Amino acid sequence: MKHAVKWIKEHARPLEQALYKYHFEQGSEEDVIKALKEYQNEDGGFGHGLEPDFINPNSNPIDCWVASKIIDEIGLSRDHDMVLKLINYLKQTPYQEDGLYFYTIQTNNDYPHAPWWHYDEHRYIQGYNPTASLLGFLFNYMDLKDEHYLSIIKRIDQAMNYFIKQDQVEMHELKCFNELYEYIYLDMNVKKFEVALKKMNLKTIEKDQEKWLTTYCAKPLQVISSINSPGYEEIKDLVKDEIDSSLKLLHEDGYVKVLWSWDDHNDDFLVSKKAWQGILTLEVLKQKKTIYLMS
Repeated sequence: MKHAVKWIKEHARPLEQALYKYHFEQGSEEDVIKALKEYQNEDGGFGHGLEPDFINPNSNPIDCWVASKIIDEIGLSRDHDMVLKLINYLKQTPYQEDGLYFYTIQTNNDYPHAPWWHYDEHRYIQGYNPTASLLGFLFNYMDLKDEHYLSIIKRIDQAMNYFIKQDQVEMHELKCFNELYEYIYLDMNVKKFEVALKKMNLKTIEKDQEKWLTTYCAKPLQVISSINSPGYEEIKDLVKDEIDSSLKLLHEDGYVKVLWSWDDHNDDFLVSKKAWQGILTLEVLKQKKTIYLMS
């Protein structure tokens, strides 16, 4: 794995470099915050291509979702300035409707982006992606005395009730529901939600390991969030297999191959692709560390 480490240190974005050091070399939380802050706008939201498949500098819910996961990953405190600003943005952003955050925003179309991030007035909301995860983040990080806190609990109940009624859920939306579960399962009544989530996880996860190496599909770790995710015990061997198989996606230079592309903006996709190589390579290293600790 030395060549993967070398590639991250030489070619990944500063954010992934800081996260690598944080996880593997006792790097500082401050360095991660400094790198992440480059993507935060004055309004408290995040943009600037934090999710590399669209390079919109404007604050938007998807980049806020990516940022929220990193904030949780390094365990920032509730009263950290970055957290407070993000919460304030999520409370006030115009990019929400009927309790759901937008999946795409109109200004995406003004900047290089993958086709799936193109704004269309008929598809700017994609179910609970990323709303479910962001609600969990707000539940965990919002001040309990905040006037919006009770409404967050109500929206979470609505999200769980929605999920329980579904026969099928798109893999990215399902991931967001698993992230919601991770945030709330110790503090809320999630029994029915947990049963439904376990059933959906086991139904959705792609079990054909050949497809893991050739197509973008619902691999176990692209659906579940941790060993606490409902259904993990039933698929833990698949999780280990996925981590082992991810090594087969390593290019000889050390980065993980990207299995998707944009239809146009080819030069811009090359920039996005390199960013994703860093993200995916770091993810493999983190997964290997996790499987080592589990064993």
